[in-house]
Amino acid sequence: MATSINAKSLMSALVDGNEIAVIDPREEGSYGLKHLLLAINIPLSRFELEIRDLVPRLSTRLVLCDDNDGFSDRALRLLEVAGYSDIFILENGTNGWAEAGFELYSGRFVPSQLFGEYLSTQNNTQYITALELKEKMDAGEKVIILDSRPPDEYCRSSIPGGIDTPVAELVYRIHDLVPDPETLVVINCAGKTRSVLGSQSLIYAGLPNPIAALQHGTMGWYLAGLELDHGATAINNGPISAEADVWGRVASEKIANQFNVQMISLEELDTWRKENTDRSLYLLDVRFPEEYETGHLSGSRPAPGGQIAGSSGYYIATQKARIVLVDNTGVRATVIAAFLLQQGWTDVWVLGDGLSQHDLEFGAYKPVIPELEQLSINEISPNELSSILLNERIAVLDFSNSLKYFDGHIPKAWWVLRSRIDEDIHALPDVDIYITTCPNGRLARLAAHDLAKLTQAKVFSLSGGTDAWEAEGLPLSKGLENAAGVPNDLYTIARLDDLDPPDKKYWRYINWQSDLLDKSARDRTLVLPVIRAPS
Repeated sequence: MATSINAKSLMSALVDGNEIAVIDPREEGSYGLKHLLLAINIPLSRFELEIRDLVPRLSTRLVLCDDNDGFSDRALRLLEVAGYSDIFILENGTNGWAEAGFELYSGRFVPSQLFGEYLSTQNNTQYITALELKEKMDAGEKVIILDSRPPDEYCRSSIPGGIDTPVAELVYRIHDLVPDPETLVVINCAGKTRSVLGSQSLIYAGLPNPIAALQHGTMGWYLAGLELDHGATAINNGPISAEADVWGRVASEKIANQFNVQMISLEELDTWRKENTDRSLYLLDVRFPEEYETGHLSGSRPAPGGQIAGSSGYYIATQKARIVLVDNTGVRATVIAAFLLQQGWTDVWVLGDGLSQHDLEFGAYKPVIPELEQLSINEISPNELSSILLNERIAVLDFSNSLKYFDGHIPKAWWVLRSRIDEDIHALPDVDIYITTCPNGRLARLAAHDLAKLTQAKVFSLSGGTDAWEAEGLPLSKGLENAAGVPNDLYTIARLDDLDPPDKKYWRYINWQSDLLDKSARDRTLVLPVIRAPS
């Protein structure tokens, strides 16, 4: 049973120095319109799949916050079944917070975006415009463009000639990429935050080259009337040279000294693991997923490419928790630890001896999801589905996010939002068999369980999900032709229900980000430390 908490009491709890997690269980489209600064979005549609990773300790002080629309009550039931014991619900939700005189924010990963603005201001980050960069490229000047985003974003759209080198990888790989100290190094992302993080990491590391962040990233390139690449494959994820290894270790030691990044031994880590009922522990591996799969520390979760520095809410929900970062040499983990410390996380550590001499586990990360293990759902294989797909008494229901559905789905499949399935079912065709799917099949199994309570039709789940369908070489369709409801699951520049042209969307985002510092000055829940300039 949850206890209600008013806005003023929650404000006191957020600044009392003890662990607390504020969870907003609304769908991202609603969360993105207005939310508390430190509220982490775990949409009800995916709640069981994400809650244990984001809030690993069952006795964590946990506050649910919605728009007074019942989502917190629904999330509460899931939390109680999962075994969480210290749960509060914010009185009157976001409206109650605003009525108490506290700030609400739009957008996603706002603390990290805010930090990007703060970091740029504190360090007087140098920028180059798209047209200035294009002029240098056309003139044949020495310049290299490094894209600080993860590979999937880079492949979707990138600056021509850019090389994908995510934030955590830059110090680790830069010596191999830029041997000439006169080469201009330009760091870009989609907008600003990761460009700033990337360029500052190289400045902190002492790279002698001129360094600049691309103003407004790929959005700025597009707004300048220049063509973006789509489907680029220059991803810098291979092994590094011995010289780059030495350079990176020296550079990371410089960063560690500057920002007081502390190391922890495996013995100390084991002690912390035993204390997991009293303190929350996040053990995060910052290497590429391929590296993680070839050997990782037991209990570690992949947080590749340094995305944690630009979107910490995707990995950590508990304020004041212990955070231990891991990689093979300590270089990448140290860079990210320095940024987290600058963001106001106070208990951040790097595993001192990397992965050497440890017993490692192999393969992809497998989250613990008891709700899935307890389900007994009938399954159908991709080939079996293919053979009956044209039957008019069968409907495929796709529970992936709307953008993923738009980019590719099983022909004739309907897009459905799991948290709204009791409403959206009325828009679906009357059939004898429903078959649920999603990219990897996990969410589809939970949805199948929900759906079976609402219909007399038979319900199956596609084994392996749409990924398995595609792996069999079976066809995909594109578009949003069969949506059972309004797409409210995403809040991004690419929202499918936003009909504004790209340039208007981009400027809206740019202006939103530039206003964050002024807005945060009125907010007591996040106080960023003074950032020291490189010595």
